[in-house]
Amino acid sequence: MELGKGAFSVVKVGHHKQSNESYAIKIITKSEMQDFDKACLKEEIGILSELRHDHIIRLYDVFEEDSYIHLILEKVDGGHLLDRLIAKEEYTECECRDVLKIVVEAVRHCHEHKIAHRDLKPENLLLMDDDCDISIKIADFGFAKVVPEGDTLTTQLGSAMHVAPEILTKTPYGTKIDMVRHTCNVCIFCVCVFIESFVSR
Repeated sequence: MELGKGAFSVVKVGHHKQSNESYAIKIITKSEMQDFDKACLKEEIGILSELRHDHIIRLYDVFEEDSYIHLILEKVDGGHLLDRLIAKEEYTECECRDVLKIVVEAVRHCHEHKIAHRDLKPENLLLMDDDCDISIKIADFGFAKVVPEGDTLTTQLGSAMHVAPEILTKTPYGTKIDMVRHTCNVCIFCVCVFIESFVSR
């Protein structure tokens, strides 16, 4: 069963033969990756191997073959927050508060480990199941980066409708890019107002 696709990857459901537990298997095609993609993947694997938090998607293992790399990830069944926002049509003030408290606490955990996510958006906030609207896990650490100290990053990346001004203007930035400056505020805006905060061009 296929869960999703990326530029050079596909995510499928896998089952452990002994326990029959389900996992999300991200299958990455090596031949389709550029050097920048390979560097990002190496960083992503290192970061997810280090992070342990109830509201951050878990990486259990990595298997590498000649043509493919397989990431064994925690499987969630509720889709992403943007789809839930569209289907639900309205979050109460209390639900908004609970969702955003979870996101902020998970981001803070990343920052305590000197990690900037750099691509926070409703599509990267996954729900555990269809029954709970606030059980969130942060996913997709493909643009995440370890920031040893201060504002030392200048790479331009991210999603057009959610990217921070500092990234676009090549102003040096650090972990705060996720929180007080912009990106987390975009998620807050989307949850509370139910529209994207910017229109991409």
